[in-house]
Amino acid sequence: MKNLIIIGGGNAALEIIGIIQDINRNSPTYSVLGILDDDDSLQKKVIAGVSVLGTLSAAQSFSNVKFIFGIGSIKTQHVRSKILERLKLKFEDFETLIHPTAVIDESSNIANGCIIHPRATIGNDVQIGNFVIIAVGSTLGPFVKIGNFSMITSHVLILSNSSVEESVFIASMTCVIENLNIGSNARIGVGSVVGKDVKNGIFAMGNPIRF
Repeated sequence: MKNLIIIGGGNAALEIIGIIQDINRNSPTYSVLGILDDDDSLQKKVIAGVSVLGTLSAAQSFSNVKFIFGIGSIKTQHVRSKILERLKLKFEDFETLIHPTAVIDESSNIANGCIIHPRATIGNDVQIGNFVIIAVGSTLGPFVKIGNFSMITSHVLILSNSSVEESVFIASMTCVIENLNIGSNARIGVGSVVGKDVKNGIFAMGNPIRF
């Protein structure tokens, strides 16, 4: 069994715990030692059966563990990179969680600290960077590339050969047409059809897409 520490005790942590439980039901893999969070109101509480052990600074006191971020929303997306710098943790200190119902082609590559939610589908030769979240029911077509810290929320379809750069947020029910590029720190609104490239830092939404 691998020992895990969850960083962050918000709603995303509840989703993480659920994924871990599903993984363990399928094949016992992980033991969750606890949660670390800087919120004083959470100290010594129990969240979904997992105890809050202390603040984030306690991360350095654990050995033989892997971490996973229980942080994942459009508001907290950039917090993860700041926590890494603050705690001096490395990418390889983090576990990637893949739900048993996800379908992932063996030619794809998924880096550290990723969370692949139920019923996600990842096609051939997909490249997924570090700390990427692929939410429920989303599909990545062949040769898609996803950059570090990006979030692909539920029921998103990204067609073949498109690339998503670092720290991009793509909201639910969005379709990204093939052979496109979405620049770093871009935001795509709910239910959009992305039919042209999106530059760095742009908010885009709609069908057809508007910047």
